[in-house]
Amino acid sequence: MARTTGPDVSAGAPRGVANPTLLYQYAVLNLAAERHDAYRATCAQIVEIAQQTGDPNQANTAAWVCALAPRAVDDLDTCVALAAAVLKEKPKDYALLNTHAAILVRAGRHQDALQQFDTAIAAHGKGGTAMDWLFQALARLEAGETAAARKLVEQSAEWLKKLEAGQLEDSSISTPLSWSDRVEFRSLLKEARSRIERQEGLSRSHRPDSPSGFCWIPCRILWPLTSLYSTIIPEE
Repeated sequence: MARTTGPDVSAGAPRGVANPTLLYQYAVLNLAAERHDAYRATCAQIVEIAQQTGDPNQANTAAWVCALAPRAVDDLDTCVALAAAVLKEKPKDYALLNTHAAILVRAGRHQDALQQFDTAIAAHGKGGTAMDWLFQALARLEAGETAAARKLVEQSAEWLKKLEAGQLEDSSISTPLSWSDRVEFRSLLKEARSRIERQEGLSRSHRPDSPSGFCWIPCRILWPLTSLYSTIIPEE
């Protein structure tokens, strides 16, 4: 996890900017604006600085910001290594465990990620947060566990709603939520929901009674029409 506040910017980082906190802000704002190329370019810059400085806070920030969306950098294994090195110094730190597990998801190591999330949630001590559950949902989707993923996403949305309403407190999350926290939560929620809908749609399109080769959106319309047609005009 990374927690910062910052200026209202919405483009890639200007040439010469090397402040990790400012770069993090640029990355998150570009993520919010769906400027994916600018987000990825800034992520690469953050990772490069973290590697050069060897600073553990910058390493954690680099791994975290690269976990916020798919394919943030070409070499995600480097991000995993950065997170692991920081975690080695503080192996029971919930935020660091969360970061390491999240970047494992993005690196395609889904079972390792789920195991690390179990450790992170245990370190949290109160069942974890939406930042655990949303990444768990993404990992579950990769395993084809759509129902489990949907449950985790619904749990996350309800938790976030209560948090923003001031109905719960969590020492790992500053309240009221910063703009960057809101972007992170909402971006991950949107991604998880979109992937669940796509995966459920693909599942429907492969039903035995669905026409082969048709996308799932037309099929959702065609199936009830087919049933109605067979009712009106029964087979002879």
